Formats: sequence, structure tokens, C-alpha cells
Amino acid sequence: MNEGSEFLVSHGRAAALSRCTALGAWRPQRLDRVVLQSARGLELGDVLGPADAACDTTNLSTGQLIRRATAEDVAVAEALRQRSAALLGDFQREVEILGLPMLALDAELLLDGSEAFVQVLCWGDATVTPLVEKLSLGHATRVRIVDLSRAKSDDHGCSSCGGGGCGSCGEGGCGEGGCAKDSCSSGDFKTADDLTAYFLKLREEMLSHPRVPLL
Repeated sequence: MNEGSEFLVSHGRAAALSRCTALGAWRPQRLDRVVLQSARGLELGDVLGPADAACDTTNLSTGQLIRRATAEDVAVAEALRQRSAALLGDFQREVEILGLPMLALDAELLLDGSEAFVQVLCWGDATVTPLVEKLSLGHATRVRIVDLSRAKSDDHGCSSCGGGGCGSCGEGGCGEGGCAKDSCSSGDFKTADDLTAYFLKLREEMLSHPRVPLL
């Protein structure tokens, strides 16, 4: 296999940055829309430029560029965005019905539709395995939960993309040792209901403003 050149690629709803290899003679240009195999799976991304040796990219995830994105890839991605929006709405409705101490912020399906990632904020202990199983079945994809309140501090993977989601490994998977024990509901928030209402309002404000592309 020929050694390839590396490029910085932005991908995903959260504009994650990965260092991706282009094999063979293909050399994508800046702002090219590409299909890549990231740490999460098959995704659509935008090339930002070569991974310059002068820039420290050692902490970035790695991936591989598969091909230039086609019109069909873009159409599939748009359809997946609509499915993601439906998943996000269903997820939050179930959370409110069950009274779980979390707020769903965003959802995203991979380009092949095999997996969906739901970003949440947790401020208490919760078991969400039944919820994840229900939504996985209803939306014909494997739902994974990413708890943003624990993303940097959780090393065992329970709340990470690769660990099956927040709470999927048992009781207390969401918020244990994190927000719930750091008194998130103190100060201006006297009860958990106050905190839930605050996050719901914050989410509504976020959704009311259109997303602005970084490039």
C-alpha cells in the first residue's frame, strides 16, 4: 500500500476535526466535500487543507479519505439530517415522559445510516438502556448516547460513543460522579425541575437560530 498524504478534515454536526490519509495519487483540495472513514464510521466532511507539519495534530483523531462526495452522497446526507431531527424529537419526548434528568441537544446519523449519535447533558443518575433499545428499534439504527457533561472525564466509555451510551452499562451511567455530585442544581437552581426548565429554554433558543457554517 502506498503511503498517503494527510489532510485536516472537518466533519459531523459538531464540526469535529480529524487527520485523514488520502491514499494513492488522489490529493483533495481545500473545501472539497469528501466521504471519510472516521473514528465513528462513514461520514461526510470538508477538507480544510494539508496536515502541516508546523501544526500540532498529535491529539486529533485519525481517519481515511474514501472519495470525493458525489451528488448522491449529499442527497443521502440531507435525508439523514431529516431522520436525525425526527430521532432528536422522539428522544426528548421520551426523556420528558420518563422524567429523566437529561436534555437532548443534537442527533446525527452516520452516512450509511448504521448508527446514530445523540448528544445529551445529564445532571443526575439515570438508566437509559430501555430508551435506547426502543429508539434503536423504532428508527432502524443503533442509537448511541454521548453525554457532553462527562465526555472529557469519563475514561471507561459508559457515556462515550464507543461505550454504548449514557447509562447503557447500568444504573448511574448518566451523571454518576459528574454533574449530579457537583451540585449543578445549587445556586440559582433550587430544584431539578428548575434546572430542566433552564436547559429546555436554552435548547429552544439554540434551535430557533439557524446554524452558521464555519467555512
